[in-house]
Amino acid sequence: MPPPLFRRRSCLPLYLEWIARLIAGFLYRVRSSGVEQLPATGGVLLIANHISYVDVIAIQVACPRPIRFVGYEGLRTNPFFDWCFRQSGCIGVSSGGPLAGMRAAARALRAGEVVLVFPEGSISRSGQLMAIKRGFELIAREAGTPVVAAAIDGLWGSVFSFAGNKCLWKSPRLMPTAVFVAFGRPVPAPHATAAWARQELQDLGQVAFDQRPILRRHLARECVRMLAKHPGRVAVVDRTAARRVIASGQLYAVAAVLSRRLRGSIPEGRVGIVLPPGAGAFIANLAILCAGKIPVNLNFTSSREAIETSFRLAGIRTIISAPAMREKIPGFPWPERTLDLAAEIAAAGGKRAMLPWLLAAWLLPNQWCANLLGLPRVGDRAEAGLLFTSGSSGEPKGVALSHRNILANCAQISSLSILPESASMLGCLPVFHSFGFTATLWYPLLRGCRVVTVPSPLDTRKIIDAIHDEAVTVLIAAPTFVRPILKKAEPVELRTLDLVVTGAERLTDELARDFLETFHLEIMQGYGLTETSPAANINQPNPPMVMATNEPQIGRRSGSVGR
Repeated sequence: MPPPLFRRRSCLPLYLEWIARLIAGFLYRVRSSGVEQLPATGGVLLIANHISYVDVIAIQVACPRPIRFVGYEGLRTNPFFDWCFRQSGCIGVSSGGPLAGMRAAARALRAGEVVLVFPEGSISRSGQLMAIKRGFELIAREAGTPVVAAAIDGLWGSVFSFAGNKCLWKSPRLMPTAVFVAFGRPVPAPHATAAWARQELQDLGQVAFDQRPILRRHLARECVRMLAKHPGRVAVVDRTAARRVIASGQLYAVAAVLSRRLRGSIPEGRVGIVLPPGAGAFIANLAILCAGKIPVNLNFTSSREAIETSFRLAGIRTIISAPAMREKIPGFPWPERTLDLAAEIAAAGGKRAMLPWLLAAWLLPNQWCANLLGLPRVGDRAEAGLLFTSGSSGEPKGVALSHRNILANCAQISSLSILPESASMLGCLPVFHSFGFTATLWYPLLRGCRVVTVPSPLDTRKIIDAIHDEAVTVLIAAPTFVRPILKKAEPVELRTLDLVVTGAERLTDELARDFLETFHLEIMQGYGLTETSPAANINQPNPPMVMATNEPQIGRRSGSVGR
């Protein structure tokens, strides 16, 4: 028997296998779990989710046994794919007469081979698991072999996936892609149903997603890296009073200066913030996190008793706010140590102190900019933010969100391909609201989107003017705030909008229909809660048809918060 290094791992000719392994090793970093559960001998039917054209490579790299793949016969009209079919011994299945291919797969299984089937029937163009078709059940029962599910994570967004509604025509990743394949336990053929397959692939998908390296990182470090990567890009357009434009490099510089001051002057671990959506909220939250503290955005619309309870539960002794806020909410129980954000920035050195940091953002690699602040590389399950929710009983309950929570939810939102870097978002949701905290504060910092802020979601005219004047493309709000926009806005004022997402309450059919008729935009609906960081489900537009698959796929269903 040859040593393990030279043992055959695929059905390819030996020279092609070595070439494929070298290329795969250069482009991907494949890790796996559960592979020890795969039977060492005998026929095994593998089923997996299908999110890219290189899924077969990832699974073969993770699997210790050679795999025969089942593929769509129609691809063989392309000379390259026909060559791939022949070299790999791929079993072709025709949409017009699938039985011949299914019988060929069953024969390979009875001969003791590992056969891989993608039970969705085609590659996903939404990045989500599609409906499971029952053809794999027939193959497994005819062969009488066990079925093992495998979930692939990490390839959505790569060049060979349909992320962004296009395949191949995307910028390649400069660093090797981290891919994880989670294998499940073998299940006897009679028990391997479509319902089981869906649940198993979703459960294994969670296992694989949880292994993403980015989820262990530090939230502030990732934000600083993105800001320093594009220092000239506009990060925030603040329309609280006079229009203010904050570039990414400026946001990094002011947060760096303020964080140095807060680190030495505030002994406690949590710091309260009482600010509306705007540049101040971005600066305060990022600076506090960079200082090694935990930001606590307080609901200043709550009762005095509820706010005082929040102080006690969070151990808050210091609040960062602004004089205008203190005038607006005189009944707020301001603690003795209430800091003025602008005064603290001035005391930290103001523009003169910011200049070296601004130069660093323009001249140094973004990793170095994070190192200058002493930001750790790992945040993982440590607390990154504390929000309060009244729940059903009325007394505030603290929800501690970790670095992993926020990074994971932002990654999940990004996977929907509805909020790209080029998006210009309207930020009007309160920062003490979980959706505002994640979707319109941390997400754009991590993704590089521009945010146009309006201090209140109730100021309909300001919102309409901001959308029109700043060419906003994405509006995130509750149906309560969208309804007045429908009544007051002219279609020309919202012509730049590409996407509207609502949450926090049910979207009525009437509002969705009227908005579509007036502005020719379908409202996407989301669902979540503070404890889910907060987005649990979000609609996405139906992905466009492509010649490669030639069948419709569903991104949303009317009246639902999912697909």
